[in-house]
Amino acid sequence: MSTINRFHALSQTLGDKVDGLNSRFDDMECRLGSMEHRMDSMKHTMDNLSRGTEGLETKFKTVNEYLLEVIRQERLVMKEFGDLTSQYQDREV
Repeated sequence: MSTINRFHALSQTLGDKVDGLNSRFDDMECRLGSMEHRMDSMKHTMDNLSRGTEGLETKFKTVNEYLLEVIRQERLVMKEFGDLTSQYQDREV
């Protein structure tokens, strides 16, 4: 085999390997782009969850305040009921 033929075969082999590497790099670039898209989607989802959590926290605080007011009102009613009961018992005696 002549030197030129060997050089041509070596050049062809190297060219094929470079093409293979380029193909792999293109594939990796495509996969990285896909991963980046998924990460952006996950970030968007996390942002939505965070906003939803903040909204729920506000609602829980509102409900909590309402329940505390109901308990306070119930205590006042029970105290008033106790006072009326005492007055009624005092009248009977």
